[in-house]
Amino acid sequence: GRNWYKHLRGLIMSFPGVTVMHSFADQCLFRITEEDGETMLVVVYVDDILDMSKEGSTMRKRFYVYLNAHVPIKDFGQIEEVDFLGTTIHQSQGSVTITSPRHISELAAKYGMPGGVHMAYTVPVAEDLPTLVEDAKEGRETVDNTLEKTFAGLVCTMLYIGSTTRPDIMYGVGMLTRCLTCPTKPLMRAAERIMYYLENTKHLGLRYTADTAQQAQHGSYACTKVTGMSDANHAVKRSTSGRCFDAGGKAVVSYGMKKQASVAISTAEAEINAASEAASEAVHLAGIHADAGFPLNGPVVLYLDNKAAIDMAHDPTHLTKAKHIKRRSFFVRELVEDKQVEVQYVRSEDNTADIFTKPLKKRSFLKHRARLLNM
Repeated sequence: GRNWYKHLRGLIMSFPGVTVMHSFADQCLFRITEEDGETMLVVVYVDDILDMSKEGSTMRKRFYVYLNAHVPIKDFGQIEEVDFLGTTIHQSQGSVTITSPRHISELAAKYGMPGGVHMAYTVPVAEDLPTLVEDAKEGRETVDNTLEKTFAGLVCTMLYIGSTTRPDIMYGVGMLTRCLTCPTKPLMRAAERIMYYLENTKHLGLRYTADTAQQAQHGSYACTKVTGMSDANHAVKRSTSGRCFDAGGKAVVSYGMKKQASVAISTAEAEINAASEAASEAVHLAGIHADAGFPLNGPVVLYLDNKAAIDMAHDPTHLTKAKHIKRRSFFVRELVEDKQVEVQYVRSEDNTADIFTKPLKKRSFLKHRARLLNM
């Protein structure tokens, strides 16, 4: 795989008659520019290539003729309705929607749901999931090999679906991944619940729409502003961080949840840890925008719902209750001082990142899901 990537990268960088810029922020991204200013973006995933170019672009035609002279390729043309890496990409006037209906149906058929769904859930996880996870990790029961294999296969498949098109299941799946080697029957039922939820909502996905205000003001749909939200669920042992970012296309472009590396002894500490993790992603997204030719017109705005954490992100003075916090947790403060990130307050009920940190009631879950997916 590595040798193939080096070969393909060399071919792209040697494309004659143009200027090729290889992204530092994302090694799979290339920006190709002609002398007249026409630009094409190319994204590579192993032996699959996606490009963004003007309709009828002669540079695009020359690029694939050039590649085909060195390696056999098949050009599928413009994306309108195509399966790509287990996802379905649908492009229409003014929007692009990415879903995984086929992948979800195959998952349901493989793990015991042939012919339809037998249970319907409006939220993917129950409130007792954190307790079930802790009980499984502390248990001393002998693990059934068949259960372990089935559980791992189901959870890891859902993890891929969640990380590509369904951020609304990431909290539940992320919690279950903590018990891949020590699953229990209650945890298996929790995994099946997420599967039932997915099958019932397989039409959902990420829907990106054109920013008409951006087009009216700048004559381009390219977004030059990124905003994000960060949250944490303070726990007795390890807290959980959550983050999400959008770039003007309504649906999120980056999201995730993660167990924190150290024990936080206060909510503010858990929140500043989460904010610094989110800030590192903000830098990455700003780099991708710059390398793609759409540099941001200001710092990335990061919203937090904890005022103590916001104070720590702005104030370089060590507070008595914060002097034990490790320096890496104040990475967000350095970015604020460098004006790469701007931290602002958001009400807890409006913090969409909350969906990645804990089980939510139906009303809150559906509200945040609509914001994440733009559906």
